[in-house]
Amino acid sequence: MSRVQAEDGCQLTGKRPSAKYALTGGQSSAGLTAALRRYGTDPGSDAPLLFRWAVANLALGNRDAYANNVSILRTADRAVRLAPAYDVVCSMAYTSLNTVMPLPFGGAQHVSQLHEGGGPVSLCVYCVHKITFTSNCAAYPNGIPSDLTSGHAAHLTPTGDDNGIVFEVDEFYGKTVGEVLEIAGPDSYKAFLKRMDEEAAADDAEAQL
Repeated sequence: MSRVQAEDGCQLTGKRPSAKYALTGGQSSAGLTAALRRYGTDPGSDAPLLFRWAVANLALGNRDAYANNVSILRTADRAVRLAPAYDVVCSMAYTSLNTVMPLPFGGAQHVSQLHEGGGPVSLCVYCVHKITFTSNCAAYPNGIPSDLTSGHAAHLTPTGDDNGIVFEVDEFYGKTVGEVLEIAGPDSYKAFLKRMDEEAAADDAEAQL
């Protein structure tokens, strides 16, 4: 048995440990591949393996495949090679977890966007009021309505049965509401634009009084 030096995806790309997710300033799958091609001893062999790792995680439903869960090894003969896969789980078995991919793949940040034509993404996955590991939130403690969890509606204004609580971005993601709405898909973005139009119309009406 011998020790070898290991560097995870954050170290390899010069990112801080908290940037293991792309949404917190980390890398994409393409960025990790580029680093492997730059620093690896045999990128011709390891880059395809990294691609297979990414595809396997998608197929297995692993949304825990962030940059800390892929590494390179520096061996005694100074070779720099991709480490064997580790910490591979099926996180999608837990339906209450969000579908944000830690490392964007093919430009997509959500599983639904990998489908032909894409699809709506729920804002709930970004909301500070979402209760982790449940399908509930502070606004809907007994269950979030399906039109919100499916991404076909955006909870941007009070509805009367939401305890006066509406969507707010969790600061963990480091994004504005507008940035999240652009990521989350057309249905949510259209709702945002409608809200902005309604507020502008209300301001105009007030100005004319």
